[in-house]
This record gives sequence, C-alpha cells and structure tokens, in this order.
Amino acid sequence: MQYLFSKEGNDALGFLKNNRANLYAFDFDGTLTGIFRRPMDALLSDSTRHALEQLAKAASVAVVSGRALSSLQTLVPTEGIWLVGNHGIEGMHWDPEFVGRIREITNGWSKILTNSDWAGRDTNHCELEDKIFTLSLHYRNALNPEAARQAIPPAPRPSYSLWQIRDQSGPASSSR
Repeated sequence: MQYLFSKEGNDALGFLKNNRANLYAFDFDGTLTGIFRRPMDALLSDSTRHALEQLAKAASVAVVSGRALSSLQTLVPTEGIWLVGNHGIEGMHWDPEFVGRIREITNGWSKILTNSDWAGRDTNHCELEDKIFTLSLHYRNALNPEAARQAIPPAPRPSYSLWQIRDQSGPASSSR
C-alpha cells in the first residue's frame, strides 16, 4: 500500500493538489489515524496534521466521520477543512424538525440499550457512546466480546415517522 501522506504518495498526487476544484475527503478513524481499542486514544500525528493543513491551502479538504462533529472539531485543524460528523448528519444543513426526530429516535434506542441485558452483562469493558444523533456500541475490549455482541438487543422496528424521514431525504432504498 502506498500512503497518501508519504513522500511517494505526495509526489504521485502532486499534479492534483493545486486545483481547488478537487475535493480530498478522508475518514478519521482508520484513515487519518489508526483504529484504537479506545476511540478516545485516536489522535492525529503531527505529520498528518501538517499534511492536512498544507493540502487545505491548495485544495478542498473534508474529514467525514462517524464521530460527533464536536469531537472532530477538537481533533482536526479546521482552518480551511470541512468537517462532517455522525455519518453525514452533522455539518450539513438539515431541517430542524428532521434533526429533532433523529435525536428522538436515538434517545429511544439509548434507553432501550441502557435498560437491556447488554447494559448489565460483561459491560465493565464495554461502552455505549452517544454521539447525539447516532449511537455506537464498543465491545472489542469486553472480557468476552462475542457474548457482549450477542447480548445486544435487536434494534426496535422503525416507526412510520422514521420511514417518512428517510423518504424525505432521498430516494427509496431496497435495504429497508
């Protein structure tokens, strides 16, 4: 694999980087940083931070992440870099009613998970991360990750309102 921010990667992309019409979009976890057992340990290296800052001076740069936007804002230099959090929900200009409904749904799922067997079984090494508009269940550090995974309750069947929200935001999907 050739890394984009290596000397070879930088040389290979040199002809593209001075064009503001190009957009370089990166994921944070696993792309700009490694994957860590504890997400809070993922930090940009000084060289990656510098490379992003330099690229942002010459081209459009975005960091898109499953992390909450507030988390990204503390981790990524924002001068000239677009930040998009929560898998695209944050950083975009959404209708307040749409955003409010997503938060209601996330709160409901959070209550279900907090009151489930998952919350009480082998969770001294598990974490429910509330990212405001999405939830992440981190169980890779559990004493028995497979038992922790199996204890996750099934997601509640989406309500009619959720389908309505999805239909308003784009074309119908066969993955429903």
